[in-house]
Amino acid sequence: MSLVATARLTAVRSQRTFDALLRALAEPGTIRHLPADVLDPSIPTPCWLALALADVGVAVSVDGRPEHPMARLIADATGATITDLDHAWIAVLLDARPVDIERLPLGTALAPEDGARVALGVTGFDPADPTEPTVRLRLTGPGIDGERHLAVAGLAPDLLDAVVAANVAFPAGIDVWMFTPHGEVCAIPRSTRITIEGKQ
Repeated sequence: MSLVATARLTAVRSQRTFDALLRALAEPGTIRHLPADVLDPSIPTPCWLALALADVGVAVSVDGRPEHPMARLIADATGATITDLDHAWIAVLLDARPVDIERLPLGTALAPEDGARVALGVTGFDPADPTEPTVRLRLTGPGIDGERHLAVAGLAPDLLDAVVAANVAFPAGIDVWMFTPHGEVCAIPRSTRITIEGKQ
């Protein structure tokens, strides 16, 4: 089977993948799992956000590089249009930097749906490998009863600062999904307030 065929979701696989992504977004900070039968070592897990949500003409960026091989794979599998970060409706950031977040469309108060959906790759969630630097978050807002605590390994604090800055004018902003290499997924929608624990 070709990689494009692997990346192209059937109706059943698409429904299960979409369900995992939607449930993660509805319950910020909870850890969900992508269906085991969609995982393939040749396709980085953050790409599944675009493979599940993109359709013909949807603007997708992979690391802001139209020539990225995963960008071409997503376009071939979904019919999406490949673009740069400044115009992406779905942004897959495999090598994310704060400047990438700053370039994304945020939408407006009248058109919040124009804000980007963002997929980030991380190493793991709590319990994370104690030998790897871990950012500990306190999340509050819709979908959370009181507050929720989350530890994320492989995500730089300055990248989270950029996400917080992008979402200061809610309902404009970006929705973020984080993916581990093993298919765990956790979302932080634009309505969630993020506090980095231990940060002065």
